[in-house]
Amino acid sequence: MSISVRAKPSPYEVMIMTAAVIGGAALLLLRQRLGTTLSTSLPAAITVILGTGLLIGGVLTLVGLALRTITGPLLERAGLTGLSILLVVYSGFTLDFVGLRGLITAVFFLALAGAGLWRVIQIRSDLREVERELRDHSAHDRED
Repeated sequence: MSISVRAKPSPYEVMIMTAAVIGGAALLLLRQRLGTTLSTSLPAAITVILGTGLLIGGVLTLVGLALRTITGPLLERAGLTGLSILLVVYSGFTLDFVGLRGLITAVFFLALAGAGLWRVIQIRSDLREVERELRDHSAHDRED
């Protein structure tokens, strides 16, 4: 029996997650050299947490997208869940620390978080479908 676990990854999601990995690494390695960007306006601990979260969440999601087994969607879901929560929290810190100057960043990050959570819901639905197919196939095998 062959059960398709996933379709090909979306180029959009691959590019956004690649940007998350690169952005996370840049925040961790180049924070002091980023000039007057938002990341230098926030406490160092917040940007280190954001950089680490972007890096880990992006890598988990990319690995999940690359895998064609049941592990793939599970890793993708874990990466996107973490990233989405992180982006919501970071948006709140951004607005709190820099006010309306951070509005565009906060809105963009909240949109990415919303898209990530939307995808998490899709993955949950897909996994339930696979589980149902496996259960039905198992019941059919027992009848034979």
